[in-house]
Amino acid sequence: MADEFIGFQGTVNEVQWASLMAGIGQKYTLITGDPVRSSGRTVHVDPRSQIGCGVLFKHDAVKSLAISAPTAGQWHLLVARRNWAGKSVSYVLIPGNVTSDVEQADPPTALPAARNKSVGIVDDEPIAWVHARASSTSLKIWQMSIKRDGRAPGKWALFNAAELGLTRAFSEADALEYVFNNGVWRPEFASLLISPGPGWARNASYINTISRHGDFVVCNFVFNNASSGSPTNLFTIPSDLLPPFGGSISEAFATGLVSSNSGNYRGQLGVRSTGVAYVSYPTGAASGPISGSGTWSLR
Repeated sequence: MADEFIGFQGTVNEVQWASLMAGIGQKYTLITGDPVRSSGRTVHVDPRSQIGCGVLFKHDAVKSLAISAPTAGQWHLLVARRNWAGKSVSYVLIPGNVTSDVEQADPPTALPAARNKSVGIVDDEPIAWVHARASSTSLKIWQMSIKRDGRAPGKWALFNAAELGLTRAFSEADALEYVFNNGVWRPEFASLLISPGPGWARNASYINTISRHGDFVVCNFVFNNASSGSPTNLFTIPSDLLPPFGGSISEAFATGLVSSNSGNYRGQLGVRSTGVAYVSYPTGAASGPISGSGTWSLR
């Protein structure tokens, strides 16, 4: 099947318009598709459907772009280039900063100046940061596409929150990474990663999350004690996910259970109006590792 470019003047029927409207809420939205991948120094974009600036781009064939071996290290920004005059969309690699020939731990914080940002003329939607090295034929990739539920597939890099209409980004190495949309529109399901509070450390074999399912907030976590004491504050909750507090009430307990030291101690998960989630044990200390979950309503 040939590539589809829907949204340019004279290209939209009512069914296609309905599909476009379903993706509105972000400047760029990945409707369907997997993370960008690579083999050797070639970048592969598997079949996907994505909306950007009112134009839906769909392709059923794998798109591949080869990267030449750099003299040391080299960043490339993979973009979906929308051209209104040509009524076309194509993938392009824009050269970024030159680096030393070492593996990079984080992507750049600024996009290349050569990126086009003229909506209605030529606009480049960031798809992924790609880093190539002279001493390795493997590429390192950071995903930049965002789905309608605010979820990004794979290791992810936020490039411009204001441009996307996003207010926060949460990340954790080697795990799925999530963003929340702004307060005007919030998806029915959204999830983000929990970062442990002072005295606690992330358990490498477990992904700690806090999610919203309609009006209910659910958290799941496993933390290791990283200090010699017994800290109780576990993590901080975003203000828009806190349970309701009224009058003189400044804290609440979530439904759920927290267990310590393989169940030697059992306690409750407390939530303060300041956004701090903490563990309350009737006896003993909040030693670790501990695991727990909690649920509360936003009503």
